[in-house]
Amino acid sequence: MSEVLRPEELARYADAVVKVGLALGRGDDLLVSCQPAHREFAVALVEAGYRAGARLVEVDYTDPLVRAAHLRNAPDKSIGHVTRWHAVRTRATVKPETATLFVAGEGEPGALADVPGKRLAAEMTRSLKRFADVRRASQIGKRRWCIAAWPAPAWADKVYPK
Repeated sequence: MSEVLRPEELARYADAVVKVGLALGRGDDLLVSCQPAHREFAVALVEAGYRAGARLVEVDYTDPLVRAAHLRNAPDKSIGHVTRWHAVRTRATVKPETATLFVAGEGEPGALADVPGKRLAAEMTRSLKRFADVRRASQIGKRRWCIAAWPAPAWADKVYPK
């Protein structure tokens, strides 16, 4: 049994996100961007993607603790740096046959608490500038994307301590 939803409810939620939120269809590719705390939902999304006829479903995990370690310790010039392969992958998400899903729900609340605000801002603004074209495509409806929530246990414990 699922920690958050019963298996049939989890499958139904994942199907709704994939089929309604993203309009994923036969031959489309799906990129799921999430945190390790979202694994249960990520598995359900992969299954839903293939039920919808996806050609390929990929999951891209970002670990908040690893991100925080990077932001605290990397040289200033590395903050917000985007590798060539990451840029290619990000720009490929604008293709009509590609859908991107971002899973929201903090898996490690407070992971960035001791990261200097200037470094966090630099990471965000430098990479945003690099992908102005992708952001613009999202704003004008040329990029298929969606955000779905998943209540990670650490977040739920903070919000509902009792």
